[in-house]
Amino acid sequence: MLVGVVEEPRLGIYRNSIAVICNGRLEGFVPKLYLPNYGLFEESRYFKEGDVGDVRVFEHKGLKFGTVICEDAWHPEPVELLARLGADLVFINSSSPLRGLYGEGDIFIESVGSH
Repeated sequence: MLVGVVEEPRLGIYRNSIAVICNGRLEGFVPKLYLPNYGLFEESRYFKEGDVGDVRVFEHKGLKFGTVICEDAWHPEPVELLARLGADLVFINSSSPLRGLYGEGDIFIESVGSH
């Protein structure tokens, strides 16, 4: 199971992260590497970015997988690193607003949900 969390690795340091849980056991956290700071996003005001040393491959029932968070998927390095570390599958966790990206974003969102 992948769960979006605000991780506090050190007192007062917060990271936008994914908690990886397998068989009811917390296997680790994966922080977001790239924090968007444009348009309506100002993540660096609240969060500290992760670094490449935080990128990990997990294994569950023989499947090796990794995860990236939203903005990380727009950059090739995080997914390439997971592939080089042996990931068979990469999950992309995202919650970005689509409003305005397609001209009539609200209609697009509604049409995606109805299919």
